Amino acid sequence: MKFLFTYSLRSECEVLHDTLANLDFIRQNNYEVWLPEGISLNTLSSISKEQIAANLNKSGMTNLQAEIKHQLSVHQSRIDKFIAQFALSSLASVSIILTQYGVGG
Repeated sequence: MKFLFTYSLRSECEVLHDTLANLDFIRQNNYEVWLPEGISLNTLSSISKEQIAANLNKSGMTNLQAEIKHQLSVHQSRIDKFIAQFALSSLASVSIILTQYGVGG
């Protein structure tokens, strides 16, 4: 199984757009939200692509990706057994989208 990692300005923008679209739900349920420096839930609607880009931590995400790849290889047999429970012989690939921002979960 191949693991495909994505970390990009586009994915960060999409996460923040989704966060903005669900702001009422997020506030009602007191979810914690990670936002770019200098941005709050009250100012999220005015965030620019440049503000998001200025706060990207590519080296941190590269390190995180390496750690996730390591953990996936360590637990590959468990992952295969889990997938087999759903009557799937195997998955060709799994997409993993890394983001700094949005609702933690």
